[in-house]
Amino acid sequence: MRFVLMLAAACLAAQVLAAGWRMDGTGLFPAATPPAAWGAAENVAWAAEMPNWSNATPVLVGDRLFTQAEPATLLCLDLSGKILWQRSHAYEDLLTTEEKAALDAERVKMAPLDQKESELWRAMNGLQRDQRQAEKELKDKPGDADLTAKVEKCKADIEALKPQLNAVREQKKLLPLAEQYRLPPTHGANGYSSNTPVSDGTHVWAAFGTGVVACYALDGTPVWARLVEKPNHGWGHSCSPVLVGDTLIMQYLRTFGLDAKTGAERWQTRIGHAWGTPQPTRVGNLDVVVTDSGDILNAADGKPLGSTKMRLEYGSYLVLGDTIYGATKPNAAAFKMRQDEAGALQVTTLWQTPLLAKPPNDDRYYAAPLVYQGLMYVVNQQSSLAVFDTATGEKRYEESLKLGGTTYVAPTLIGKGIVTGSDSGKAVVFAPGATYQETSRHALEPFRGCPVAVGNRLYIRTCNGGKSKLYCFAEAGK
Repeated sequence: MRFVLMLAAACLAAQVLAAGWRMDGTGLFPAATPPAAWGAAENVAWAAEMPNWSNATPVLVGDRLFTQAEPATLLCLDLSGKILWQRSHAYEDLLTTEEKAALDAERVKMAPLDQKESELWRAMNGLQRDQRQAEKELKDKPGDADLTAKVEKCKADIEALKPQLNAVREQKKLLPLAEQYRLPPTHGANGYSSNTPVSDGTHVWAAFGTGVVACYALDGTPVWARLVEKPNHGWGHSCSPVLVGDTLIMQYLRTFGLDAKTGAERWQTRIGHAWGTPQPTRVGNLDVVVTDSGDILNAADGKPLGSTKMRLEYGSYLVLGDTIYGATKPNAAAFKMRQDEAGALQVTTLWQTPLLAKPPNDDRYYAAPLVYQGLMYVVNQQSSLAVFDTATGEKRYEESLKLGGTTYVAPTLIGKGIVTGSDSGKAVVFAPGATYQETSRHALEPFRGCPVAVGNRLYIRTCNGGKSKLYCFAEAGK
């Protein structure tokens, strides 16, 4: 309870009483005192086996931990690692008995149509490849009769397949439920449960890459669940929900403001997202959210108020009060927001600085920044770290952390050290400051979610295939 009260007090300035991704969104746990040594066989207080893997960051609410599992499960654990309850959010779970029966019947009819469509696509793609190859060879042998005939035959065969493909698609239109409740595309490293839950201390909200969003009381009593909007990107979806007052804000193809108590739509804005989670804050008398597209929305009605004019390709912004920090190739940058005398939001660029001088200097930045004691820390997917002065943008240093794998983990201040890691299972801790001082390295199972630390405990959710774990690290007897 003391932790919940402390979190509420810390968030009052932004009018956001919620624990979610990176807990309060900053990744700062300066009062934490977890063990200096930790890993798969070091200072493991407990390791709770999960029903499946996930990239979600664990969320601590009082004496409960919330996390997710593939493909669409919300889990609640106590502080001993016992699973108190878990809830599935498959599309079928949203339907009545009659709707489920109708869906099952349509899926039976849809399966052979999917197979036929796939076969036709493969055949057409093969013919198109053969046609392109023959056309390429014709450039070296103009007028060659065999090659010319091959090109024409490929064209004719493709045209012959098109009516069959169109006929299959027309049949599929007669099965709307099977199409509506088909899982959207995703990628094996992302899945459908990368979204981190959010809680106000009495309820918890979960969102999934399937487009389903749900609300529960902390004891697992369902409040509402609905399909908001299905993502359609081939690499999946990873945006987490945020809570501003009694409005739940979620981005799929569009940005939605939902009534947190009922799930009813309050507003929607035609601002989609790349991958990052919107960041809430208060500027003057405005509650706003900063999206990964750089658009700044009024949390009350979703209307755009301004923009950084810097779209993040993969990650999330970090917002501290009226200042926005972000990193995407080729620059790290900081922006200032203010409300003018007329009540309008003004956004100015404080600085922009090239990210890396050393290779790889044209890389992806999945991880959100960390800002602490006047320095901004950013790390790219190949674990190259760059550190900037938050006042001027001057680069203080860059360092290759050599973690291997892909780094998604945002730098996180835990006690006196900054932690980041990769899906190689390796993690590094280094001291805050204007020069690089490494203090320790750690070996665990692969993880992509951010660590969370409160008191003398450190929590990390692993993502290795199948039944992964939620680890709690603490020294024996503490």
